[in-house]
Amino acid sequence: AVALPALGAATGRAPGRTAPGRLARSRRRLAEAGVLVAAVVAAVLLRRRGLTAGGGTDPLLSAVPVLLGLAAGVVALRAYPLVVRPLALLGRRARGLGPFVALTSAARAALTSALPLVVLLLALAFSVYAAGVAETVRAGQGDASWQRVGADVALEVGGLLPADVDAVRAATGGTVVPVRTSEGDVVSQSAGRRGVAVRAVDPAAYADALRGAPVDVGGLRALAAASADGDVLPALVDPGTAALLRDRDLPLDLTGASSLSVRAVATAEAFPGLDGAFVVVPLPLLAERSPTGGRPDGLLVVGGDVRAAPGALGPRATAVVREDLRRVLASDPLVGGTEQAFRLGVLASLALAVLALLLAVVRSAPGRARQLAVLRTLGVGGRTRTALLLAEVGPLVLVAVLGGTALGLALGPLLGPAVDLRPFTGGALAPRTAVDAAATAVLAGTLVVGAALAALVTGTVERRRRLGTALRVGEEER
Repeated sequence: AVALPALGAATGRAPGRTAPGRLARSRRRLAEAGVLVAAVVAAVLLRRRGLTAGGGTDPLLSAVPVLLGLAAGVVALRAYPLVVRPLALLGRRARGLGPFVALTSAARAALTSALPLVVLLLALAFSVYAAGVAETVRAGQGDASWQRVGADVALEVGGLLPADVDAVRAATGGTVVPVRTSEGDVVSQSAGRRGVAVRAVDPAAYADALRGAPVDVGGLRALAAASADGDVLPALVDPGTAALLRDRDLPLDLTGASSLSVRAVATAEAFPGLDGAFVVVPLPLLAERSPTGGRPDGLLVVGGDVRAAPGALGPRATAVVREDLRRVLASDPLVGGTEQAFRLGVLASLALAVLALLLAVVRSAPGRARQLAVLRTLGVGGRTRTALLLAEVGPLVLVAVLGGTALGLALGPLLGPAVDLRPFTGGALAPRTAVDAAATAVLAGTLVVGAALAALVTGTVERRRRLGTALRVGEEER
């Protein structure tokens, strides 16, 4: 933004040496280049900075979508003639006068299509971005439910028996993984005690159960490949605990277990079913060194008929069903209100786009009517009218659809690091950017249908205009 006035001042130093038209084109090109540079720089700075901790209005975050929209408009305006002119050349080879006149007129009227083209592009870009945000929130809610529960259903069982695992597996038909969850402290002479949530699980079996789930199992695979060194157990830990361990073996005070130490072999930002700092150790190794501390107190069930899991153990089991949690997250009033606001915004944007296209077609109707009148006197049939409308609307909509879809899909990854959607997903981690391909196709198709309706309405109106009326209008304007 600071570069634009400087560029304008630099181009206006010697107006007498440059033709007015050439000077105007030079200034316009410099302004367009400034918009492109400002958009790229602002987007890079936003991604590097990421999400700010403070509240209030974020000027950079507010400016980036505007700059990107202007930059996309500049690119579309420059690309529009490149699309129309080759079509006009093809029209010369076509049989009949209609295609040639229609495409040539569209090529000459490229600059008059600037405003409707930008409006169409920005409206579609916002709609595609809004659909992507809604899909990201929905996918994030599913990921958050996996992160909170750690399975399709989590069972906490008092006095878990070996036969209980077989009973739940037979009732559900899914994969059942025994776990033990407790609180503990990692003890360091320099940093004191760090309270952690401790989960003991068979890492290989749990990683296999989570195959296909939106959960990173890389740490579990590394934990499964590690081996114990005496009373030192390999552990998967959070980054804070990993910094405390620093390749050292530290004691882990775990209720009901004999004296043990842990060594970090892998780290993860979060672990399914645990909040805050955590330590995950292999359940088989813990059971070998501490029979009481390695006794499971819960079951994680993935797949199968998860609704049958609680009934298999009766009142002894407390169940948390992941799908129920996902529904609770989706029914949050904040989420529902925001989605409704996005829907209204999308409808308003599409209505504005169709209106802008209709007004653009109506605005150019007198000139097109004169062309049709002259062509009709030369014996050209009614198909020319349809060709003129399609040539005027078709390339415009094509460029707008391509540019708007590209911008809308790009806004998600570009703005993702600076837009916090966790209050809408209920997860501890930022949701992964998702794309709603079906909604994107419907939105683009709606724009195409709107263009066809605008052409149909305009064509119906022009059919009722008399030949003499169109010619007299042309004479009066001359």
